[in-house]
Amino acid sequence: MFAELLCHRVGCNPAQLTKLEMLLLENLILEEIYRDIQAIIKANKQFYCKLIRSEAELEDDMLEKEVLLYVIHDLMNGGDYTLAGLALYTHTHEDVLFDIVTGQNANPSFVLSRRLFVLHRFVKPEYYDAIVQKVIASFVKQP
Repeated sequence: MFAELLCHRVGCNPAQLTKLEMLLLENLILEEIYRDIQAIIKANKQFYCKLIRSEAELEDDMLEKEVLLYVIHDLMNGGDYTLAGLALYTHTHEDVLFDIVTGQNANPSFVLSRRLFVLHRFVKPEYYDAIVQKVIASFVKQP
């Protein structure tokens, strides 16, 4: 889904790419989304990160665990979804999402994460358009 959006933005026909190439492109875009959300979380927790004076690796580990939590909270805080609604959309039991929100599950499945990112993209398209532009810009810079 994200890879097709990027292809259309740059004038590329997605049908010209193999399934593997589309999956790799999709992963590249998800990685960029992940980094952007980490930056938001880091900016919001700047004071906390200074207090613990952690090493960069420890700080990144803490932020990684909060990326999906941020997406879930953003979907729920906007009034767009409840936990039950997210469970229905993602074809996941509500308890699984509850475990993520409460910190009991810091490593949810890739499939669940992807479904939540896709839903978040539909709710916040302007945010993802900006990310796609960043990905395009990074490709243009490369030789």
